[in-house]
Amino acid sequence: MKKTLVTSALALTALLSGAHASAQNLQMSPYLGASGGVANWNVDCAGTTSCKKNPGSLRVFGGVNVMPNVAVELTYATLGTAKASATGTNVDVKGSSFDLSGVYKFGAPTSAFGAFVKGGLAYTNAKATATVGTTSGSDTKKAWGLLLGAGVTYAVTESFALRAEVDTQKVKLTNTSGNVTSFTVGGQATF
Repeated sequence: MKKTLVTSALALTALLSGAHASAQNLQMSPYLGASGGVANWNVDCAGTTSCKKNPGSLRVFGGVNVMPNVAVELTYATLGTAKASATGTNVDVKGSSFDLSGVYKFGAPTSAFGAFVKGGLAYTNAKATATVGTTSGSDTKKAWGLLLGAGVTYAVTESFALRAEVDTQKVKLTNTSGNVTSFTVGGQATF
């Protein structure tokens, strides 16, 4: 799996490098960005005394506009830690993911406002830790799945835009799985 991630990262780096060199002829332009917000874990809190299923989420992303309305994007996201407690028992589930997505942008490339949809493959890493009294155990699962998302952008300058998006992906553990939907706001710089 690590070899596949490294290969994907190298392919995107090559795309970004080649895009910069040929941007004048092919209208290709790389971009980088970061955003933060909240991740909504689809977990059942019935029977718990406390439940936190909307932790903070951070992401960094880079992409290349391969055509005026099409981009390829690589993202690393922290999905936060969902927590639940019941009498004498605590459970934490922490997640992160890498995803490689295709992005389709609506509207004219020169417009200040834009909208986009994205879809791709996400490689998630989830770790559940349960503590009962003084005894604890954990379960870690890494898995591939689909990622779907949508968002809007607003160009502040020719090379910097604000960006808000929502995306959802499935996070798996050994005996269960659930969706995590992230809502984030940030910015991206185009080179």
